This record gives sequence, C-alpha cells and structure tokens, in this order.
Amino acid sequence: MAEWTEHIHALGKELLSNNVDSWMTGVNRNVAGKQKRIVARYMGGAPEFRQKCDEVADAGYAELRKLRGASTALSAREQSNGDAKL
Repeated sequence: MAEWTEHIHALGKELLSNNVDSWMTGVNRNVAGKQKRIVARYMGGAPEFRQKCDEVADAGYAELRKLRGASTALSAREQSNGDAKL
C-alpha cells in the first residue's frame, strides 16, 4: 500500500489544486482535526487507473490480502474461471 500511496502523491505533487485548503485537499475548517491537507484522489487518468486495477486483480489482490492477514491469494483469472479451490 505504501507504493500506491507514493504513486498517488507523485501524480499530484505539482498540481495547484493540492496547494490550497479546500474539501478536495481534505481541509474543512468547520471540523476539528481536518485542517491538514492530504492528497486522496487519483490524478493519473482513467486508462492508467484501469491498468493499475487490472494489475492488482491479476496478482490476486495480494497486497490487500496482506492487509487483511489472508494467507493465500487468487488471481483474477482463477476467480473468474471458477478454478479456485476455496
């Protein structure tokens, strides 16, 4: 997940929209604790996002499974073909 977060931050690094306090940067002056800017949106475009999603699916969602503590990962093809042994 750290790699993905770094990727998101790198895409938005030089964007003007990330240099202002607004709801798009996570700032809400009316809510306590919401005064720090964050980059929480993907700015790489739809084709690149889809490619990243496909890569994650083809790897069986391994990084997400690590976060959940799962010990096995199924590829997207195994899941969709019904080849998975659950």
